[in-house]
Amino acid sequence: MATEVELKAHIEDPEAVEARIRAFARFSKDYDRRDIYFRVEGLDPTTTDFRLRRDTGAAVVTFKKKSIKNGVEANEEREFEVSDPDAFASLAERIGCTVFARKHKTGRSYRSGQATIEISSVEGLGHFIEIEILLPTADPAEIEGADAEVRAILERAGVPSAAIEPRNYIDMLI
Repeated sequence: MATEVELKAHIEDPEAVEARIRAFARFSKDYDRRDIYFRVEGLDPTTTDFRLRRDTGAAVVTFKKKSIKNGVEANEEREFEVSDPDAFASLAERIGCTVFARKHKTGRSYRSGQATIEISSVEGLGHFIEIEILLPTADPAEIEGADAEVRAILERAGVPSAAIEPRNYIDMLI
């Protein structure tokens, strides 16, 4: 199980932010992600919600145990690939899970050290920078170091910390 340390922030001028990122990070890929979020009714959504993501020919199911501190997430995250996403979605609904949200996100991804940096456009919400570091453990010292690193990258990208968005995209969409 990995620990994901990430933040996202609103950006007004995605082209200017991306130009700054290109000065210190290497381009990784373009993406077009379509997510369907499922919930198990009556249970704690911070540990039972999961998503089915379709991204450039691949389908991945992700579930997390969420934790947010000062706008930065430190989540326990598990993922697995699904060969038939439509069959998986049908199974999830058949066993009582309900679809409670959908999200469409496009953008570009960059790498800098151990961080993934994305410039995203989220349908209905606008433009964001997302910075993520995956850690192999939940060691508090490593999480603290990763937190400092994602904040430093945000500053290098020219985005003020006041622009950090602590809410999940799904909370903003619903």
